[in-house]
Amino acid sequence: MSEAGGIDLSATVANLTHATAILAGSYLIGSIPSGYIFARLLRGTDITREGSGHVGGFNTLRSAGLLAALLTVAADLGKGVLAAKLGLVYGAAWDTPTWVSPPAWGTASAWGSAAGWAAACMAVLGHNHMVFLRLRGGKGLAATAGALLVLSPWMAVGGLAALLLFALLLRDTNTGAGVAVILLPFLAVWREGSAVAVIGTAALSAIVITKHLEDFRAYRRGRRKLI
Repeated sequence: MSEAGGIDLSATVANLTHATAILAGSYLIGSIPSGYIFARLLRGTDITREGSGHVGGFNTLRSAGLLAALLTVAADLGKGVLAAKLGLVYGAAWDTPTWVSPPAWGTASAWGSAAGWAAACMAVLGHNHMVFLRLRGGKGLAATAGALLVLSPWMAVGGLAALLLFALLLRDTNTGAGVAVILLPFLAVWREGSAVAVIGTAALSAIVITKHLEDFRAYRRGRRKLI
C-alpha cells in the first residue's frame, strides 16, 4: 500500500475505479433498449417512429401490443433492479480512505446505500437517454420502480398506488405518473430515516420528471387519455 502525505493512494484509486465502473455499467444497463428490441422482434415496428416515440412500456403497448409491452416492462424493471443491486453489493465493499472523514452515515452499509442510489440514478438516466439509440429513450418509470423495489420496496408500492390514484383522478395516465414521481421525495422524507435515501429519491424524481414535462403541457391543452 503506497501512501503520500497521509493519503492512501491505493485505496483511493481502487474506490474511484470501482465507483466509475458501477456508474458507467449502470448507465449502459439502463441504455439497453428493451422496448425497441421487443417491438422489432414481435411486430417489426420501429417504436421510436410510432406514437410518442418513447421507448417505454406505455408507447410499446400502444404501438406493438400487450405482449411486447409486458416484456418491455419486465426488462425495464430488471434494469433498475440489477443496477441498484450492483451499487449496494459493490458499494458496501468499499474501503473508506483513511484520509477521508466519512459523513455520519458513512458505515459500510450506508456507503453501499449511497452507491445503490447513485447506480439507480445512472440506470434511469441511461434508460431515458439510451446511448444505443442516439440518446432517445423512455420516461424511466419501470426502471425507477425496479430500483425502488431493491432500495425501498414500500416506496415502490406507494409510488404505484399514487400513479393509479392520480391517473384516475386526472383521467390521464402519463400526467398521473408525473404527479406520482413528484411526490416520491416527499414520501421519502415522511418514511425514510436516511438522508441518503431522501437525496437519492429526489435525484431519481428529477431525472424522471424531465421526461414528463411534455405530458403536463399536453394535459393543460386538454389531453385526457388513460393508457
